[in-house]
Amino acid sequence: MLKKLIKYLKIEAELEGFKPILLMFFARDYFLARHGSRYTWIEKEIDGELVGYCIMREDCIFRIAVDKSHQRKGIGKSLVPKYARLVNTSTADGFYKKLGFEKIGGTWMARDVLSSKSNTKNEI
Repeated sequence: MLKKLIKYLKIEAELEGFKPILLMFFARDYFLARHGSRYTWIEKEIDGELVGYCIMREDCIFRIAVDKSHQRKGIGKSLVPKYARLVNTSTADGFYKKLGFEKIGGTWMARDVLSSKSNTKNEI
């Protein structure tokens, strides 16, 4: 467990603009103990080593991170479930665009959500 915690901290510490004071917040067990079942935690391991994770709340991506040495290999995409409709993070704009999300204000939304909202608007 300690090895995995260290890996979480390494992935988070490598993210651009990450504040070290938040390191413990992203340790899986601490996070789940604090926030309980409101969140879904998805992990990706290769050869028993954590290489990335995605934290979801309902259909919203709260946090996604992939180890720098494993980026651009499809791992991030594999972490995003098909039911994801919103993104509550401001990083990786190109990544979300490739997945079919569109940025409206500061929020990334799935295109099917946007089209259903415009259809509802036209029906009124």
